[in-house]
Amino acid sequence: MEPHILVVDDDRYFLEIMKRRLKDLHFRQIHIEEDPFKAAALIEAGKHVDLALLDMTMPEMTGDVLASRVMTLRPDLLVILCTGYSERITEEAAAALGIRGFVMKPVVIRELALLLREILDSP
Repeated sequence: MEPHILVVDDDRYFLEIMKRRLKDLHFRQIHIEEDPFKAAALIEAGKHVDLALLDMTMPEMTGDVLASRVMTLRPDLLVILCTGYSERITEEAAAALGIRGFVMKPVVIRELALLLREILDSP
């Protein structure tokens, strides 16, 4: 079954690039969202999402807060946190929240592809 991926970032350009790159990796079920509150509402309303790629630094709600919020309802949700500001959160702190992966911006698509396969293929 093909995974449904939600990408949340306040940068529209980044979202469009990620959507194209994920399609290049043969993922087809991709939803992008600029507003973390709308993203949370989608998951809370029951939208099918297998994996969420969340930006750490967004106005009004950071990626770790969004992850905690949606994982309260969906503990099975696979979450990857993406950041360009490593001092905001460490990989260890992200893992302690239940976040399954951590990538730095600028995203190297090969590294993301390997991380996605590792996370999606894990039991």
